[in-house]
Amino acid sequence: MTDIPANLRQFLWHCIKPQKWHAIALIGTAFTDALLLTLVGPYYLKRIVDAVAESYSNRGDLLPAILASACIYVSLFACAAFNHRLTDWIVLRSIPTVRQRAILVMFAHLKRHSSRMFQDSFAGNLSNKIFDVANGAVAILEKLDQAVAGCASLGIALMAMLIVHPAFAAILLVWCAAFTIISMCFLRSISSLSLSYSEHNSAVVGKVVDVIANISNIRLFASHGYEYARLSQCVADNTEQDRAVRRKLLKMRAAQDASVVVYVAIMLGTLIHLAQRGLVSAGDFAMLLCIAVSCMQILWFLADQFVSFTEAWGKAAQGLAVVARPHDVVNAPDAKAIAVGSGQIAFQDVSFFYHRQQNIFDCKNVVIEGGQKVGLVGTSGSGKTTFANLIVRAFDVNGGRIVIDGQDIAGVTQDSLCRNIAVIAQDTSLFHRSLMENIRYGRLDASDEEVINAARLAQCEEFIQRLPQQYQTLVGDRGVKLSGGQRQRIAIARAILKNAPILILDEATSALDTHTENHVQQALHALMARRTTIVIAHRLSTLAEMDRVLVFRAGKIVEDGTVNELIARQGEFSKTWRLQAGGFLPEAVTG
Repeated sequence: MTDIPANLRQFLWHCIKPQKWHAIALIGTAFTDALLLTLVGPYYLKRIVDAVAESYSNRGDLLPAILASACIYVSLFACAAFNHRLTDWIVLRSIPTVRQRAILVMFAHLKRHSSRMFQDSFAGNLSNKIFDVANGAVAILEKLDQAVAGCASLGIALMAMLIVHPAFAAILLVWCAAFTIISMCFLRSISSLSLSYSEHNSAVVGKVVDVIANISNIRLFASHGYEYARLSQCVADNTEQDRAVRRKLLKMRAAQDASVVVYVAIMLGTLIHLAQRGLVSAGDFAMLLCIAVSCMQILWFLADQFVSFTEAWGKAAQGLAVVARPHDVVNAPDAKAIAVGSGQIAFQDVSFFYHRQQNIFDCKNVVIEGGQKVGLVGTSGSGKTTFANLIVRAFDVNGGRIVIDGQDIAGVTQDSLCRNIAVIAQDTSLFHRSLMENIRYGRLDASDEEVINAARLAQCEEFIQRLPQQYQTLVGDRGVKLSGGQRQRIAIARAILKNAPILILDEATSALDTHTENHVQQALHALMARRTTIVIAHRLSTLAEMDRVLVFRAGKIVEDGTVNELIARQGEFSKTWRLQAGGFLPEAVTG
C-alpha cells in the first residue's frame, strides 16, 4: 500500500478522480442554474413588465402581449426545478461515494502505521481525524459547486447590467470588490480561530473517550468529581474558543451588511435617476432591481459558504496531516512472501532505539534455532517485549538485520510475516464481536467446527457453554464482558487456530487461576511442539520446560542457557529463581 497524498488538493483529486464525470456534470448544472435564474428569468420578467406598461399606455389587450413571455417565464421555473433535481441525482451518485472512498483510503493508510503511531495518539482522536477529512472533503466539494454557481451568476449578472447601462455594471463590480475585501480582512483570523477550535475540539473528544475507556478506574478510585472538574475546564476553554470564532463572524457580517445597504441605496438611486431621463424602461427597472437583489443574496450566501469552506478545509488539512504521515514500517519494493521452514530466528548486529541517544539494543547477535523453545526473563524495561516486537516487525531496526530461515524480515511482506507468527499477549484485546468471530480471527476461513475445537483445546468450552448465547455472545468493548483469564483463553484459542510455525507468548497464562492454568499449559505444550517458541515470563516456574533461557538486563543478554545451567551458575537468574521459590529449588530442576 503506497502512501496517500499528504497535500489536501491532491488527496481530494485522488478521491474525486473516479467520479470526475459527475463533477463535470455538477459544474454544468451550476452554470445552467445561474443562466436560468440570473439572466433568462429576469429578461422575460422585463419583457412582461414592458408589455404591461405599454398596454397601460395604449389601453390595448394585455393577454396577447404577455402570453408568450409569461409562458416562457413560468416554464423557466419548471426547467430550474428539473435542473435542481438533476443536481440532486448527480450528488446522490457521487458525493456519498467520494465520502466512502475518503474514509476507506484513510483507514487503509492509518492501519498500516507502526505501533509508535498508536502509542502516541488517542484512538478516539485518530478516528475523529478520519471523519474530519471525509466530511471535510464532502463539504469542500459541495461548497465548490455552490461557489461555481454563485460566481457564474455574478458574471452573468454583470454582463446583463452592462448591456442595459455600464453604470450598473460598474456599481456591481465596485460593490463585489468591496464586499470581498471586507470578507478577506476577517477570514484569515476566522480561519485561524476555527482551526484552533477544531483541534481543541478533537482533544476534548479524545479526553472523553479516554475517560469512558477507564470508567472502572474512576469508580474504584472514587474520582468522579476530579474527572468532571478536569473535563469541565477543558470544555470551558473549548467554549471560549467557539465564542471567539462567533464574535469575529458577527463583526464580519455587520461590515458586510453595511456594504449591502450602501450598494442598494446607490443602485436604487441610479435606477431612479436613469429612469427619469428615459434611459431605462420599466422592464429594465424591474429586471435590474431583480438582478441586484439576486446578487445581494448570492454574495451573502458565498460569504457564509466561504467561512464554512475555510473551516472544512482547515479541519480536513489538519486531519490529513496527522493520518497521512509516511509509514515508519513499509514493505520493500521487491518484497516477497516469507517461506518459513524450521523457523530459525537470527539477530545480526541489531541496533534499536525508541529515542535517539537511548539505545535499547546495540549490535545484538543471537540465534534461536528452529523448533527451539526459548524463555525471555528480566526486569521490566530490560528489552524482552521489544525483542519480540522486532521479530513481528512492529518497529524497524535502526541497524543490522533480523532473519528468519535466512530471509531478512525487512525484505518480505509484512502480512506474510505476521501470518507465520502467532502472538499471545499479556493484555489481550478483543473486538466487540461474537466469541465465534473473535476466535475465528486466528484464521478467517476456519469452519465452525475448527473454531469450537480450538476453543476446547484452550479450555474455553466450559465458560462459553454457560453464556446465554454461547459462541454468539458479544464480548463488549475490548472484551470487557469477560474476565482477564477468559480473554487470555480466547487469545490462546485464536493462536491454536492460526497454527503458525513461530509462537510468541507474553505472560500468556498470567491471568489464569492455577487449576485452569494447568489445563491451558497442556494445550500450550501441544501448541509449542515442533514450533519455534519464545516465551516472555516473570513467573520463572513457567520456564521449566524451555530448551533455553535468555536473561535480559538493559537491552543486553547477560545469561544464556538451560534452566539447570543458569541455576548452577549462581548468577542473576539463580537469585531470581530462589527468590520466587522461597529459597528452595524444585526437585524437577535440582534432580
